[in-house]
Amino acid sequence: MLDKNRELASNFRPDDVQQFVNVMDVFCNSDGCLTYLGDDIKQGVTTWDYGHLTPVASDYLARQILIDKIVGN
Repeated sequence: MLDKNRELASNFRPDDVQQFVNVMDVFCNSDGCLTYLGDDIKQGVTTWDYGHLTPVASDYLARQILIDKIVGN
């Protein structure tokens, strides 16, 4: 999955209307991926399945990268 994400990022051509937002970089690095956020594993789990974020992970993603991308600096 990380290889496919890198390929997508490298082939994406941004313009005035669209840009690539690398969600994988928010949750994953060379050490692995976040499986939960915070101290409570059950409440902090990041995904329901292979590609759907839980509410807590969606909120984390928005705060980490999406808000800035949508409304600017």
